Amino acid sequence: SSLLMATSAASMVFGLLIVLPLLLWFLPAGYLGVYIALLISIPLNVAWLPAVARLERSFRHRELASAEVGSELAGYCVAIALAAADAGVWAPVAGAYVVQAWQLIAACRYSRYVPAWRWSSTAAVDLVRSGSAETTSGWILQAGDLVSPLIAARYLGAGAAGQLAVARRVVDALAVVKRVSARLAIPTLARLRHDPGRLREAHERGRILGVLGTGPIMAVGALAFPIALPRLLGPEWEALPRLVALSCVSTLVGVAFALHSSLLAVVGRQRPVIMMRIIQLVLLAAGSAVFMTRYGPIGFAMAELVRCGGFVVVEVAVRRVVRPDSTEVWAWIIAWSLPLAAPFVGLHWWPALVVPSLMLTLSPIGRERIGQIRHSARLRATPPSDPAAVTSR
Repeated sequence: SSLLMATSAASMVFGLLIVLPLLLWFLPAGYLGVYIALLISIPLNVAWLPAVARLERSFRHRELASAEVGSELAGYCVAIALAAADAGVWAPVAGAYVVQAWQLIAACRYSRYVPAWRWSSTAAVDLVRSGSAETTSGWILQAGDLVSPLIAARYLGAGAAGQLAVARRVVDALAVVKRVSARLAIPTLARLRHDPGRLREAHERGRILGVLGTGPIMAVGALAFPIALPRLLGPEWEALPRLVALSCVSTLVGVAFALHSSLLAVVGRQRPVIMMRIIQLVLLAAGSAVFMTRYGPIGFAMAELVRCGGFVVVEVAVRRVVRPDSTEVWAWIIAWSLPLAAPFVGLHWWPALVVPSLMLTLSPIGRERIGQIRHSARLRATPPSDPAAVTSR
C-alpha cells in the first residue's frame, strides 16, 4: 500500500503540473475545478486495492461484491440528492468521493486489512519490475477513455460529451460479465499455465461463456433502451439508444478477446498486449476525429469498432501459445450482435433478429454451454474454505 500511495501522489502531481495546462485548451473553464477535485481523490481511489487483492486471492467475491454494490448505491443516493438540491456538476463529484470512501472502509473491514506506511526499497523495486508491463498497458487503456470527452467537448460541445459519458456507463453496466471474468481469469489461468491442454480448453471456454453471458443482456437492452431512455432523459436523447447499441457490438468483441490479455499475462508475454493497446489508442483517436466531426456522438461508437482491429496483435501472439479455435466464439458474437441492430432498423424487427441467437442457444452446443455456466455459478457459490472448490475454479 505504501508504493500505491507514493505512485498515486506522484500521479496527482503530474496531473496538476503537466496535464492541467494541456486541458486548458480542451475543457470549459467551469470543469477545471471538477478535474482538480477528482485528481485529488486518486490516493483514496487506490488505497483499497490491497484489501481487494486479499479478497480476490481467497476467492471471497461475495464480500467484494457487497462492498462494490453498497458503494455504488451510496454514491448514487448522494449524487441524486445533491443534484435535486441544484448542486450541479458537483453532485456526481461528491458521489464519486462517497463511492471511494465506502469501498475503502468496506473492503478493509471484510479483509481485516489496516493500511499503514511500511516502505521497503527492495520490495518496491520487485513490484515495479514485475508490474511495469501490466501498468503500462493499463495506462494506455485508460488514455483511451480520454479520447471521447476531449474530442466531443472540443468539437461537439458539453452536451455530446454528456451523451457519450451516459452511453459508456450504460454499456459498462450491461457488460458486468466482462468485469467478473477479468477478475477470475488470471488466478484461474495461472493454475493451468503448466498444462497446455487444459490451459487452451479453459481459455476457449472462458471466451465463449463471456460472450454468452453478455450477449443476452445486451440484446434485451437493445429492445428496452429505445423505449425507456427517451422517456427518462427527454426527447433530446433519442439518439442515445443507437449509440449504446453500436458500442455494445465493440464491447461484445472485446469480451471475447479480453482473455487473450489475461493468458499472455500469465505466460509472461505482455509486449503484444502493450502493442495492441497503442494501436487501439491510435485507431480510436483517429477514428473519433474523423467520424465524430462528421456523424456526431455516434461517430465514437464507429471509432470503437475500428479500434477492434488492434485485437489482431494479441490473436497472433496467443496462437503461438495455445492455438485457439475461434470459430465458435465468432458464431456467438455474430448471433448476439444481430439484435443490437434493432434501434437502427426498428424495434418491430427485434423478434426476427433474435431468432438466430436463440436457435444457437437451443442447439446441442448451446445447451452444453448453458450447463457450463450453471456449473460455474455453483462453483462460485461454494464457500472458499473448500480446497476442492478453489482448485476447480
